[in-house]
Amino acid sequence: MSHPHQILGTGISEGLLLKPIRYDWAFDLYNQAVANTWFPHEIQLGEDLADFKKMTDEEKHAVTFLMSYFNPNELLVNKALAFGVYPYLNAPEAHLYLAKQMWEEANHCMAFEYVLETFPIDRTEAYGSHVDVPSMAAKEEFEVKYISGWPSRRSTSRRPRASATSCATSSPTTSSSRASGSTAASWWR
Repeated sequence: MSHPHQILGTGISEGLLLKPIRYDWAFDLYNQAVANTWFPHEIQLGEDLADFKKMTDEEKHAVTFLMSYFNPNELLVNKALAFGVYPYLNAPEAHLYLAKQMWEEANHCMAFEYVLETFPIDRTEAYGSHVDVPSMAAKEEFEVKYISGWPSRRSTSRRPRASATSCATSSPTTSSSRASGSTAASWWR
């Protein structure tokens, strides 16, 4: 059992009372994070969408590639914090800040989801990329390997597209919401 005044501990039965605050810096970070709360759907994407429509195929591919990478990885960061850090904290003010940071990672995922809902991007291709693109798959495998207690999710069989790692929704895509001319995206395979 850890000492109740240490920041590290079991995080379960210890550190259940917020006051007195022992780590002012952690409580300050929590309050800063709360003050900086934002919501993706409050951001107007009209100008961004207009700019996207003017992009070359290569530029559109770059945006799609970034969405493909960051969307599932925001949840991977969230899981790393939840399983790799949170259980080992003892100080409740550190728990508050880390919980807010995990919420931010989920919010980032929703921000990328909002872009995917708004822009004419092929969702199936975007969500499948973190599995199908060798460089993305290798980086994800490396990250997953070092999250404590996680067995590798990769096996000899391929995972289905739009896997549980992404924050994909079940909303269908229409032909009007898909990017035309996906030939520029072929180089990432």
